[in-house]
Amino acid sequence: MSFDPTERQSDIDHQRSKQLSLQQDEVALEVPGYKLSAKLGTGAYGEVWVGTNVNTGSKVAIKFFSHESGVNWNLLAHEVEKLVSLATDRYVVQLLEVGWESSPPYYVMEYLEEGSLDQYIDKHHPVDVESAVSVFREIALGLSHAHRKGILHCDLKPANILLDNDQRPRLADFGQSRLSHDQSPALGTLFYMAPEQADMKAVPDVRWDVYALGALLYCLLEGEPPYRSGDRTREIEQSESLVGRLEMYRSLFTDLPAPSKTLTRTDVDPALREIIDQSLAISPEDRLSTPQEILNKLDRRDELRRRRRMRTIGIIGPLVLLIVMGVFGSRGYQQSISEAERAVRTRVLESNSWVSRHVARTVEEEINDLFEIIQAEAANPEFIKHLSELFETNTYRELKEAQQSRMELVDLQQALIQTQQSHPVSEHLKDRIAFYVARLTADPSRPKLASLFVTDNQGTMMSIAYSASEIQTQSVSRSYHWRTYFHGQSEDLDREVPVNSVSPLTRTQLSTVFQSTTTKRWKLAVSTPVYAAGPESNQIVGVMALTIDLGDFAFMRNEIQQNQFAVFVDDRDGQRRGMILQHPIMDESAEAAAQLGQQGIKLSSDQLDDLQTVAGRLNYLDPVHEIQSGDEYAGRWIAVPENVRLPTPINSEQASEESELIILVQERYEAATAPVRALALQLIVEGVLALLTVLITLFVFWRTVARRAISTT
Repeated sequence: MSFDPTERQSDIDHQRSKQLSLQQDEVALEVPGYKLSAKLGTGAYGEVWVGTNVNTGSKVAIKFFSHESGVNWNLLAHEVEKLVSLATDRYVVQLLEVGWESSPPYYVMEYLEEGSLDQYIDKHHPVDVESAVSVFREIALGLSHAHRKGILHCDLKPANILLDNDQRPRLADFGQSRLSHDQSPALGTLFYMAPEQADMKAVPDVRWDVYALGALLYCLLEGEPPYRSGDRTREIEQSESLVGRLEMYRSLFTDLPAPSKTLTRTDVDPALREIIDQSLAISPEDRLSTPQEILNKLDRRDELRRRRRMRTIGIIGPLVLLIVMGVFGSRGYQQSISEAERAVRTRVLESNSWVSRHVARTVEEEINDLFEIIQAEAANPEFIKHLSELFETNTYRELKEAQQSRMELVDLQQALIQTQQSHPVSEHLKDRIAFYVARLTADPSRPKLASLFVTDNQGTMMSIAYSASEIQTQSVSRSYHWRTYFHGQSEDLDREVPVNSVSPLTRTQLSTVFQSTTTKRWKLAVSTPVYAAGPESNQIVGVMALTIDLGDFAFMRNEIQQNQFAVFVDDRDGQRRGMILQHPIMDESAEAAAQLGQQGIKLSSDQLDDLQTVAGRLNYLDPVHEIQSGDEYAGRWIAVPENVRLPTPINSEQASEESELIILVQERYEAATAPVRALALQLIVEGVLALLTVLITLFVFWRTVARRAISTT
């Protein structure tokens, strides 16, 4: 806060005191029984020091009137007289001793180390409302005591309120005070002074102090007195005479809003706003008449707040009880639902675990059927004889010689294509693929082959037949030695790898997923070595393979349930790990199957690892939802994996090996836990009905009580 000087009665006295205060006074300051320790400040009439009582050791404040010629001794005598009359009042800074006969004269007062209310406001602004009211109440009480002894302060402001060690306020500086029967004017401080007080002919009035009290309360809340601004202060100071300044000050109080309307705080209650407005009323007739009236209104405010709290407790008490009951009921509800949901999840996991094992065994049978088909086809003597004849043709020999010498191959490749088209090998493969298509028509549970083909022992495609006869091959005569279906390794090799550095596979295997050169469809191949004719021959002359388009496994051709189905996933290490080999969306749309391969939609490594945990199985997200037509597969699923065992190799004594292919049985989480949600809804409805019943009962009860209370009043 800025310093608020008290207006003095005379410009001549003001100039005289100013000149005296600038003079250096070298008079030795001594007070019998006290030891001076530090100067607190210098004013118009002298100095204020901190001293110590040599007998008790207590600190005191000693005011010396060093500029005796500038002192109005009459006013000073009145001040001392009033302080003496208030000597026993705990709300007033106590006068301890007077030394009028000393040179310079002095008086000793108790020293309050906590400083002034002005400093307190600067330090704690914004002051908490109730703290402000507490301080204000004690100031009003102290002022009321002074009024009862016939003393009007007439210059109440934060700088004239000191705080004791308990932070309780004490009235100080009664230099402008008047007795209630005095007729002489007394000027206060701008913006704390009532408008009618700013008049050299004004007669002291109790309501001056009431106005100042209201300004004090406003300042405690806002940090500044009401209506004060830099512009208004400068406007007043522009006047050269005291009378002019006072007239200018009075003129400011026209067309002003109510003080409570200028409060920037929103935490000031209506009762306190009313006290502010009634204390700061511009007209004395509209103002509260005494500090005691302010105290009465504060007591009334406290009583209303206590009643409000009691009413609140009366209303909130049952509501709190209701809330506590609701909390415990909610906890019981949550616990019951959680236990029910946990039981349902356990049941679903167990059920789907059985389903996944059943589907895995079905897939094993289908893969075993594919293994047997290709092994039987590769061992067909007639096929081996035709293949050997194809190897003996000049076209094939010239092509192989050209490959070894890195000659131009286009013409020779075209020649081999023409040769194989009319060769018995091609006719044999066409007949066999037609056989399997016819068998599938008769029995839909049979495997659906996409193609049959054969390569030589260096990966050159010799001949191929498609189930769709309209497809024209683009693969014959090309080398596929880098494909997994040829060399049997876990991943395709680089296309530029030398042919003579790659050996054909030695046993029947399931390839990784690959995209067909001709059809651009994503496929799996089951391939096996072709051995030369002759008893117990171990010479591998080629590789024969059958292919299946992704999505064409027979185990998925039964009726698919919307909320539960099986998915076939490749979990083998490599770039294709997590590739989806079979999914219901593939049956819905060939385009969707193509998108899965082209966009690389697959299970992430984290998902595959998480499927080994219960939490991962209960929070599975189907990656198929990422493609354009996969929205219906979005959301949370319960997924249970099961490994697929590959068939035992021929002439092997080992049991079927555990492969890294998995069957994933998915069930929509919402569908699986639907009974729990139905139970939860039923419990919520019953809980709401019970709550409404209690609330209606409480409402009727409180309304009856309120009516009786009003009737009694």
